[in-house]
Amino acid sequence: MTSIIQTLDELLTQKVQEAAKSMLNDIVRKIEQQQKEISELKEENRMFSSLLKSSGLKLQSVSRTRTSAYQKSSL
Repeated sequence: MTSIIQTLDELLTQKVQEAAKSMLNDIVRKIEQQQKEISELKEENRMFSSLLKSSGLKLQSVSRTRTSAYQKSSL
């Protein structure tokens, strides 16, 4: 009986470790993809900044207004 329990415990431990490793690998892949996307966006930003500087155009500050989905009734 002890042998069966020990075997089941080892099997369960192995399955939990495999599942954890699989989940960790998925997370690592997602992080790597996000890092790649961030690098691409940074490169695009550098290119646009360079184009903007070379064009001689200047950006104007845009005022920001807070918006809300809630609107008071005029009743």
